[in-house]
Amino acid sequence: MVESATSNRARRALGLLGARLALVGLATVLVWMLARGFDPSAEFPPSPMLLSLSLLPVNLLSLWLVIRLLHADGQTLRGLFAPRRGVGLFADIGWALLWIAVLYIPFVATIIGTMWILHGTNTFTAFETVFVNPVPHPSRHPSGHSCSGSSP
Repeated sequence: MVESATSNRARRALGLLGARLALVGLATVLVWMLARGFDPSAEFPPSPMLLSLSLLPVNLLSLWLVIRLLHADGQTLRGLFAPRRGVGLFADIGWALLWIAVLYIPFVATIIGTMWILHGTNTFTAFETVFVNPVPHPSRHPSGHSCSGSSP
């Protein structure tokens, strides 16, 4: 009985991850199609600003799905964040630090591993340039004039 509940919970969690991945892909394609509607020369992937905005509904829908899964298990979202009774403050802080490590270390390892695959021994040198757009854009004043000192 316990094993079936655990496997059911794991199946629902994997379903949530799959649904979120599909929603991110769908949001990306929809934003790209919307951008193409306004500018036929818009390229894929869309601009980071549009992609960031498209993630808002994905995040809200994901949060709603998490709340539903928690309620199906008899838990609440508030219960995940509230300090636990009967467990010391130091134990809660210890669990928090453990989860930060569990989430942070694989993330950093993935970023560094990807950089190593792309740049080899120049991994750490490449970090200086990899997150920068190589095409310089002149800064613009709100009036529409260039701030480079030349007249429009």
